[in-house]
Amino acid sequence: MRLPREILALQTTSYHQCMMKWNDLAGVHLPSSQSLRSFLAAARHGSFSEAGRAVGLTQSAISRQISQLEARLGVPLFVRAGRRVELNAAGRAYAE
Repeated sequence: MRLPREILALQTTSYHQCMMKWNDLAGVHLPSSQSLRSFLAAARHGSFSEAGRAVGLTQSAISRQISQLEARLGVPLFVRAGRRVELNAAGRAYAE
C-alpha cells in the first residue's frame, strides 16, 4: 500500500500524531484508549466519580471523556440520574 504524502511528511512527529492524521485521512475515527477505559469504568461503577477514582482521573475528566465518546458515536450511552449513571441500550451494545 502506498502511503499518502501527508503521512510521509509526518516522519518527525510522534507515533500518536501520525496515527491521528492517518485516521483523519482514512476516514477512520477510533475512540482513544482513555475514552474506552473511562467508559468501561463508568459502566462498571455506575458513577463518574467512582470511575474516576478507579482509573486515576477526576469526575470532570471522566465526564468529558464520555461526552466526547458519545459525540463521536453520535448516540448517548448512559441514562443519567443524579450522580448515578446506567448504560442504556446503545451503551450495553457498545460495551459488548
